[in-house]
Amino acid sequence: MKEFITEDFNFTVNGKALTKTTFSEEELVDRLKAHSQQAFAALYDNYSEAMLGVINTIVNNIDEAENLLQDSFVKVWKNINLYDGNKGRLFTWLITICRNTALNFLRSHQNTRKTNIQNAGTAVSIPQLITEPYPTDHIG
Repeated sequence: MKEFITEDFNFTVNGKALTKTTFSEEELVDRLKAHSQQAFAALYDNYSEAMLGVINTIVNNIDEAENLLQDSFVKVWKNINLYDGNKGRLFTWLITICRNTALNFLRSHQNTRKTNIQNAGTAVSIPQLITEPYPTDHIG
């Protein structure tokens, strides 16, 4: 089982304050669900490189990948309560969020490119196409 290392992770058990520097994935998830900033920092320290690698492989642009990594961590922070350890490992859930975030970015980016294929110099004049009569002398 993977252990996570963090700096002076403070928590309370039965009213007694404890300091712990390592904890299990299950403990990490419990603290993430309690919105612990220290647990989130440990999550970032342990997974950000792998997550950035997955995103950059998909988008092939390190600047966009870094922005999407930030978006992914925001999604993790907001949706950590949806994580179910019985359905899979935390790493798998994180990578799925990153992959989907990157693919959604590509889809929206491709749609933007498709709509910008014409500029002012090559634009088709729609009113001319509609107002010109269609020749009907070849019919019937």
